[in-house]
Amino acid sequence: MTIHPGYGILELPFTSETAIAHFWASGYRELVARHRKYLRLEVADRAAAGAMTGYRAVAAMPWRSFRESFVVKRGYLDGPRGLALSVFWAAFRTSVELALLRRIHRGASLPSGR
Repeated sequence: MTIHPGYGILELPFTSETAIAHFWASGYRELVARHRKYLRLEVADRAAAGAMTGYRAVAAMPWRSFRESFVVKRGYLDGPRGLALSVFWAAFRTSVELALLRRIHRGASLPSGR
């Protein structure tokens, strides 16, 4: 993301008043389809920003992402749906991290003329 001159970032605490309720997917099938697109976009954005990752980050990502979603952001309050979405989030974040790692390794193996 690029922040234009004169603009800034405001980070709000996570509360029920500041949370954005996303109701843009009619079911899990649509949720997965949309996130496949986001996977490509996020990896490209992170690579363009010079983000780095490694095997340890990939290995830690499932637990870190699940914990953030299910525990820290209290997904457990949503019962089975919160559990399913937290598992989905962990899989998505891990996929992004893994795709970035693959992209980094592909780039490192390219000949210097490319």
